[in-house]
Amino acid sequence: MKISIITITLNSEETIIKNLESVISQSYKDVEHIIVDGGSNDNTMKIIREENFNKIVISKSKIIGIYESFNEALKLVSGDYFCFLNSDDYFDNKNVLKKIIDIIKNEKKPIYYGNINYVNKSNKIIRSWKSGMYNKKKLDLGWMPPHTGTFFSSKLLEKDLSFNQKYKISSDYDFMLKSIYLSNHKISYLNFTITNMRLGGESNKNIKNLIKVFIEDYKIASLYFRYPMITVLMKKFRKINQYFF
Repeated sequence: MKISIITITLNSEETIIKNLESVISQSYKDVEHIIVDGGSNDNTMKIIREENFNKIVISKSKIIGIYESFNEALKLVSGDYFCFLNSDDYFDNKNVLKKIIDIIKNEKKPIYYGNINYVNKSNKIIRSWKSGMYNKKKLDLGWMPPHTGTFFSSKLLEKDLSFNQKYKISSDYDFMLKSIYLSNHKISYLNFTITNMRLGGESNKNIKNLIKVFIEDYKIASLYFRYPMITVLMKKFRKINQYFF
């Protein structure tokens, strides 16, 4: 069973090595690493090319949006399942993929998700996202598994699963909701840490972006839920628990 790992890069020379090494060191080897670069002008591409590993690299001559990059990567998925590992993220340990594959082989559900840690530049855990068991009713109250700690069956791509590029910051929220509904809620919780994720990101860059996130989240929630304002507010409040671990 093959796993496709999707990584998007843009001037990621400071973090991409740890990302690559966490993939290369996995004890499970039936893996492809799909890397889409948005036009880096630092040493990102040089570092990637120097790694001796089965990967696909797309080099862009101009900077493209992150969700356009994700969609480009999805077109190249050839694995049975795929996941996202951003350029400043890395797998928690060398046996993460093997542990997940062993579970998938027994169940073969469309979606599997686990826990993630948020770490600082020193790789110290600052927040811990314990996803918890899935319940459809929790979606209305802002619950959502982390997209970087989720494994999707590639069969979902045959149902036109992709990122909506009209959303500039929150398309991952829309992607997660679409995938859950397309999978007919056949989703399974893996109660262990999948990924360590570097703090920061576009959505938390400044107040302006935080406002944009709220507006986009509301528009997305309006497509799925009866009381979207409650859903979005609860989605924000749920993050508070991540600081107590």
